[in-house]
Amino acid sequence: MAPDGRSIVFDGAGVGGSDLYRLDLATLRVTVEVRTQHADTDPAFSPMGDKLAFAYADAPWGLGVKSMGAGRSQTAQYTSARPRIGPAFLTGGEIVYVEAGRERPYAFGGFVWDQYDLGSLSTQSAARATARRLTQGRFYELGAPAVDASSGRIFFQVSADEQHEQTTIRSISARAPATRTLLPTGHAVGRVAVDSQGRWIAFISDRGTSYEYEVWVAKTDGTSPKQMTNDGANKYCPVFSPSGRDIYYVKERRENSYELWSVNVATRAQRRVADAALFRKPLRWSRARH
Repeated sequence: MAPDGRSIVFDGAGVGGSDLYRLDLATLRVTVEVRTQHADTDPAFSPMGDKLAFAYADAPWGLGVKSMGAGRSQTAQYTSARPRIGPAFLTGGEIVYVEAGRERPYAFGGFVWDQYDLGSLSTQSAARATARRLTQGRFYELGAPAVDASSGRIFFQVSADEQHEQTTIRSISARAPATRTLLPTGHAVGRVAVDSQGRWIAFISDRGTSYEYEVWVAKTDGTSPKQMTNDGANKYCPVFSPSGRDIYYVKERRENSYELWSVNVATRAQRRVADAALFRKPLRWSRARH
């Protein structure tokens, strides 16, 4: 979500397998935000809203950063030898991301990436971009992180084993990356969100009922967990509105059929923002409403 709360950038089917689109929440108009020959995914705004980071979900791996302003935009590419996904902005133009550690044979055929950790990339200069590793966990799975801009704390959800029996939310500081475990989250691994005041995190969990993945919130110290939704449908990608009053998320109504919803944090009232056609044919969905 943009820092001003007026729009959401999301990925959908497009020329490169996936493009990035911007949905204006007031008018419900959709425009193309990023279109490359890659599968573009995991968009994240900078705190000022003047940059958009995203990941390339296919080889050559890496991150892109679109700079916007003064009526023009340009995109820098930062390629890597391994997948880098789930970018989020730290201060000073630095980006935290999830990086795979190895590619190994998969039991059902083919290959799979695992041994994930958090890394960061300085993007002040594309020619002199420097990367560093923030964790040494070699996690089986690691969800996209969230950054509290005021404190520099990074929140992320991890699984230490293939069965997802030890899934937790953890936090570190970019300045002194000692990992702290905040709370268990059942079997879910996905994106974590933090509100603009650094008071609450939102995440997906089945800690209420096993294998029913609902939206939850907790204080940023891991206390006071509260379940926000309770309809049994799979949920993904929670994000706070700038005011912190609402959480937007993706709901899977049927297999491979996704809708955009929101839930009010105070009342837990849910609202469908857009039906599944938004993600299947974003521009056609927009034209049909105007």
